[in-house]
Amino acid sequence: MTFLCRRENSPPYPFPGAGRACAAVLVLAALAGCTSDGPLASITPPNPDVPKVEADNFPSIGAQPTGRPPPLSAEDRAKLQADLEALAKDREAKLKRSIGADN
Repeated sequence: MTFLCRRENSPPYPFPGAGRACAAVLVLAALAGCTSDGPLASITPPNPDVPKVEADNFPSIGAQPTGRPPPLSAEDRAKLQADLEALAKDREAKLKRSIGADN
């Protein structure tokens, strides 16, 4: 690999120890991650003892919660779910028919 070798008529390298210095910095940064108890010190959460809450218990940060009913009632939600599942089955059948017709 002659392109990696320094030619005799080329000027001297501007930073002869830059590669070694970069490698040393990378090794020190990698070792700095090993200073804590966890496997990756920089990725661990700052407070792992967060209490568990229910899924629908959200904190109100800005506006106060209103007494409005949910956007969909249970019956409307079930009807919407059934309509979406039927639409997905229709599209799947249409796709299978078009794939079968192409062969």
